[in-house]
Amino acid sequence: NVNGTLDLQGALARRSGTLSFTLAQSRLRTARAAGKGVVRVTDQRIDSADIMLEIGANRLTARGAFGAPGDALALSVSARRLAELDPRIQGRVDITAKAHGTWSAPTFGFTASGVDVRVQQSVAVGVFGASGAIEWAAGGPLRVDAEGTNVTARGLAAERVTLHAKGTRAQHAIDVAAKADDDLVLRVNE
Repeated sequence: NVNGTLDLQGALARRSGTLSFTLAQSRLRTARAAGKGVVRVTDQRIDSADIMLEIGANRLTARGAFGAPGDALALSVSARRLAELDPRIQGRVDITAKAHGTWSAPTFGFTASGVDVRVQQSVAVGVFGASGAIEWAAGGPLRVDAEGTNVTARGLAAERVTLHAKGTRAQHAIDVAAKADDDLVLRVNE
C-alpha cells in the first residue's frame, strides 16, 4: 500500500531536471513507510540530493552532490529491524558511505556494522564491522577491512573471520582468516 506524490520536471535537450517525491500513510508488508526527497541533476552531475525514507524502524538518507570536483554525496542506512524489509533477514545493520569526485574518477568510502544478522537458515553473524575506500581512477588505492564474530554459513562455524584487502583495483592482495576453535586457524591469501 503506497501513497504519495511524484513530480518530475526537466529538459531533455539540456539533460537536466528535478525529481521530487513524498511518501505518506503507506505500508510495506506490515511496516509504516514514509519519506520525501528532491534530486536535481544537470548533464553529468547530481547538483543536489536530499532524500529520507523510513520503513518501520529502518531509515535511509542521502544528501549532497556528485559529479564535479569537490562534490560529496553521503548515504546513511540504519536498518534496526531488517525483518521489516524482508522476513527472511533478521538483525540490525548500519552503513555510512560517501562518494566524492566525478563520474570518470570517483572515490568511495564506507563503514558498516551489524548485530545478530541472519539470512534464513543459511548464514548468521553475531557481530560484524567493515570499512573501506576505493579510488576508481587507474592506479587508485583500494582498502577493505572486515571482521565478524560467531559466523555460521551452511553448517560451517567460525568464532572469528577477518578480511583485509589492499592495493589497487588492478593489483591487490586479499587476506582472509577464520578461527574455528582454539586449535584451528584457516588463512587464505590471494
